[in-house]
Amino acid sequence: MGISSQNSDLFDGSIHYNVSLGIHGNTDQVSRSVVQNACNISQASTFINELPDGYDTDISGLHTSLSGGQIQRLAIARAYLGAESGMLILDEATSALDTSTERLVMNSLIESRKNKTILCVSHRVASLTEFTRIIVFKEGHVAEDGSFEKLTESQTIFKTLLETRQTSAYSTTAAIPLVNTPTADNRHGLLRKRSSASAEIQPMDDCSEEPFLSKSTNVKGGANPMKSDGPFNELFDRLFRSFQFFKRVWLETKQEWPYLLIGYIGSTIEGLQSPLQGFVIGKVVAGYALHTSDQITASTNFWSLAMIIIGMCSLVAAVMNAVGFGYAASRNMYKLREKIFQHVVYQDMEFFGDPMYTPTNLELVLADSTEKIGTVSGNLLADILRSVIVVLFIT
Repeated sequence: MGISSQNSDLFDGSIHYNVSLGIHGNTDQVSRSVVQNACNISQASTFINELPDGYDTDISGLHTSLSGGQIQRLAIARAYLGAESGMLILDEATSALDTSTERLVMNSLIESRKNKTILCVSHRVASLTEFTRIIVFKEGHVAEDGSFEKLTESQTIFKTLLETRQTSAYSTTAAIPLVNTPTADNRHGLLRKRSSASAEIQPMDDCSEEPFLSKSTNVKGGANPMKSDGPFNELFDRLFRSFQFFKRVWLETKQEWPYLLIGYIGSTIEGLQSPLQGFVIGKVVAGYALHTSDQITASTNFWSLAMIIIGMCSLVAAVMNAVGFGYAASRNMYKLREKIFQHVVYQDMEFFGDPMYTPTNLELVLADSTEKIGTVSGNLLADILRSVIVVLFIT
């Protein structure tokens, strides 16, 4: 009997030695071909061949640098050798693997099982599609028992889990690129099935930009009013998408309208600053053309005081701008991060198996992308309003 659990341990020695421990007896008598075959089945050979010493690599110090998936694949290879003509038990043995690697491992194990009986305990129902018998437990009791075909004929718990867990990675997310593949049998069809509430899933060729972790926004009417045929088609399309993006961000920020109003007033005053300064400087210069020194002094003092008042108003406006738009942007970033985090924590493990949605990438979305969106609802709004005021005042 061979057993591979979720948290498997490796021992000091070479990779060959660790895998050969699955066979009871003298490990020195285990041939390299037997170990290589087991590692090929567990897909461990893909990273072993990249190591300098291959199967002779001493993992005494390397153990800490191996990923969880690499350790699990070595443990599966070891358990496979221990289950020769017996039973192979996999207790969440592939929990650290991505979905594609997990499917390769499970398919290899099933194809090479020969006289082995494979007992797999897993919460990833998508990895159980090739098993001859599937038992579903609910609250400690057997709820369903049968083959894959039997459990997917009607609306069973297993079928619901299969559909839900496969579509959970797509629900509340934007367009996720999928490679176009020919229509397969019922099993693969179920794996691709998604609910009507999920977001759009576009083919890889149609995805020109990286997906954003939020629901996709459809334009009312389904048509792009700025889109036209001709050389400017792409330019108009980009401008339209940018407009829709800004519109959506600003609509999300409108709940903070009291602070936005403070920011608008501050930006308006700041926008008037440059034209008024130019006007005052012109008056100061014109004052030097007066006839008497008293008139020149009085004119200079008056417009100097006006310049001081403009400076004080600019200081107040800068504070209003920073407080109003800054607080609104912070609140917007907080709500956005909260929504993203809530969506992420409720995803199934298959979601994190996608290279696009690794913990590192999701952390980057929470930290960096939300900050950039906060800038759109903060500093960018202030800059646009100041520029508009300057242009209107000059014209």
